[in-house]
Amino acid sequence: CKFTKNVIEFTSKDKSIACIWVKNHGDITITFNHFLRVQNTIDDSHQFKGSIYFTENHVTSTDGEVIFNYNTIEETSNKQFSTFSIYKVYPFNIDHNIIKNCNINGYLCNLDLNGHVQYDKEFTFTNLSLIGCKSRSQTGGGLGIWLIFGGKEGKLSFNDCRFESNFAEKVNADSGGCGGGFECGGASTHKTELVFDNCDFITNRADKFGGALAILSTRQATITNCRFDRNEAEEGGGAIYVYPKATDNLRLPKCTISKCNFNSNIDKTNINGHAVLFREISGAATEFIIEDNCQFIDNGDLQDNKFKGYTIVSAAPTFQFKDS
Repeated sequence: CKFTKNVIEFTSKDKSIACIWVKNHGDITITFNHFLRVQNTIDDSHQFKGSIYFTENHVTSTDGEVIFNYNTIEETSNKQFSTFSIYKVYPFNIDHNIIKNCNINGYLCNLDLNGHVQYDKEFTFTNLSLIGCKSRSQTGGGLGIWLIFGGKEGKLSFNDCRFESNFAEKVNADSGGCGGGFECGGASTHKTELVFDNCDFITNRADKFGGALAILSTRQATITNCRFDRNEAEEGGGAIYVYPKATDNLRLPKCTISKCNFNSNIDKTNINGHAVLFREISGAATEFIIEDNCQFIDNGDLQDNKFKGYTIVSAAPTFQFKDS
């Protein structure tokens, strides 16, 4: 089955319906399509429903792969999971896609990998572009993703991805609003190792902490060869926020930032790190490392002669800053 080079468009995102429901497994290719103003309207009996929805209701063969590549999902309705929802056990691929101008008071997308033959414990997004989106969710940041590994523990990687002009809105004073591009650790999915390689974070914003990234997870995080440009946070960590809070008696063991560039990021408080904030918390034992030619240029609000604040604020119990 092939579905390629099509435009699925509704004139109003509030008067639209779901567009694709793949109910079975096999060689199914969905590529180079544009989904515009679609809405999650699949009935409520399907817990992980979405306007683009992959499930496996009646599997007759485990051969093949469901491929969803080089598609654009744009201006979805303000309804949870209106970008995509995937609940599969057998092979699929969702690389090289664009999610654009989606504003949802909840989670943008759902990815349930529990029991998957390949991805039960490890998954990678490659060449994902998230542009001009807003989420208002407990975790996931601007991407607003609800991600489940087997046993709620695994490794999530982002390779060659772009996060631009996204916003993480707080749910309330104690929930959400961190990680304008992405956040992990604000919910029961905290046992996730994170890897970011060759990603761009541009003009993202956070209602609270971490204009681009917020790391609250309890597995190590590695950020390498990434670029952080003009991101803003209202309460601290203009680009990156690291907070090793205790969850289920676990804490972030190590966070490494290497070969990254930080340009013109802003902490609106002017006291909590225009580029990076490692927030103090009792009992933390995290090893925090910034190394290998990281560059910090013109971070801070340098207009109108403000010239206040600090590029990096770290309360890490073990902190190394070297070769940068």
